[in-house]
Amino acid sequence: MEERPLRTLHPAPTAEDLCSLEQRLQQITHALRQLRAENAALAGQVAQLSKVQSDLAAQVRQLRADNAALRAAGSVSSAPSQNSTSSRKPAPAQKPAPAAPPQAKKRPMLARFSDSPLAFGSDWLRRDQVASITFLDTLSGAPADAWDISLKRDRSALAWAKPKSSLIHHLYIAGEGGVTANPDASFLFAYYSGLKHLSFDGNFDISHSTNLRCMFAQCSSLSTLDLSGVRIPWGANTGLMFYRCDSLTPGTRQRLRAQGFPI
Repeated sequence: MEERPLRTLHPAPTAEDLCSLEQRLQQITHALRQLRAENAALAGQVAQLSKVQSDLAAQVRQLRADNAALRAAGSVSSAPSQNSTSSRKPAPAQKPAPAAPPQAKKRPMLARFSDSPLAFGSDWLRRDQVASITFLDTLSGAPADAWDISLKRDRSALAWAKPKSSLIHHLYIAGEGGVTANPDASFLFAYYSGLKHLSFDGNFDISHSTNLRCMFAQCSSLSTLDLSGVRIPWGANTGLMFYRCDSLTPGTRQRLRAQGFPI
């Protein structure tokens, strides 16, 4: 009988391979998502313009009706009356309506930065050049060269960097009241291999995020991480969230497990 060659068995992909393949797939679909977002934004603008046009038409109609009513009232008051106008009682003054209570301002939502090797949409700062990331709850200290990282592109959330040395920088993320993570927060802090300090201070919200996969993957220099004010949404994808975060101390790992994080 003729002998058949044995089939070559390929090694099973590693977790790092899966992370890399998933990131490539996200890069391929990123352009399509941007086009869909731009199309949705244009549709929203058209709808808003139509609403403004309808409101203006309604105001014009109301002004015409008020003008006609004033003319009718003027013709009636000019006619002779048997009663003296001095005997009429003045109308009671109307009380002003109570002011509505101020509403809490929503935190701005961040754009999606999973596909870029650069830091939070920067056009020059690489992820591995960031030594620390600090989240702030005000834009008052933002410099003129801060770049827009908001989902709406309205500069409601900004990022800027301060040099620590010629190649290493401190990164700041700010929004009024803090910021909210994008629904797709996968790889958000991944590959920040030089990151040693990450401070949220209650200014980072992931309650709207459904994809947290590989969020901190390969932050190999990060030794401590305080996520006490961060809560994982129910049903969110947290696969490989802390993959290859080898420098985290045992105390940090224990605290993260107690808070429900998959590590």
